[in-house]
Amino acid sequence: MIIGIDPGHGGIDPGAVGPCGTREADVVLTISMRLAKALESQGHTVVLTRWDDESVSLRDRVQILNEAGCSLVLSIHINAFDSPDPDYISAWICGWGGEAEKLAVVLTPELAAATGWPDGGVRVKGFYILRKTEAPAVLLELGFISNPEQERQLTQTCVQNNIVQTIAKGLTQYLSICGDQLPFTTELK
Repeated sequence: MIIGIDPGHGGIDPGAVGPCGTREADVVLTISMRLAKALESQGHTVVLTRWDDESVSLRDRVQILNEAGCSLVLSIHINAFDSPDPDYISAWICGWGGEAEKLAVVLTPELAAATGWPDGGVRVKGFYILRKTEAPAVLLELGFISNPEQERQLTQTCVQNNIVQTIAKGLTQYLSICGDQLPFTTELK
């Protein structure tokens, strides 16, 4: 299966920046690259929208994912808020009732359990990456970089690896239930 991974932000766009200066773009790139290796070791083909700290437009990200014929897309992010208090894991999808919802419903409670952070649930919003990819797409918010404790944890290799293994395990669980029903099971073009 071809799985697209979109490490959010990058280059001139650092994403959210934590109280200690941790950049969202850096953390999500590290997690995404480790996730790519984990999924490749399971036999999947993985397409990343960026491999380093570079600027890639949303249009280019979607083009990369669509041209690769991805079966699923994960856009990896870390949330932020004006207050340091929010601390939950959440996922965004474009609309209810599809494969993206099924995947998000599997991933968010697994990630919440693995990290010990609250499950903020699945939410709907028409983010460009969710609307324009041809494959079912989920945007994961891996906690809050504006929360000092989560910022600290998100820089730790063991926490990052835990997140990676949990996402890989959740994808395996999802595919064992829904894999044969996916409408996008194309080969690399």
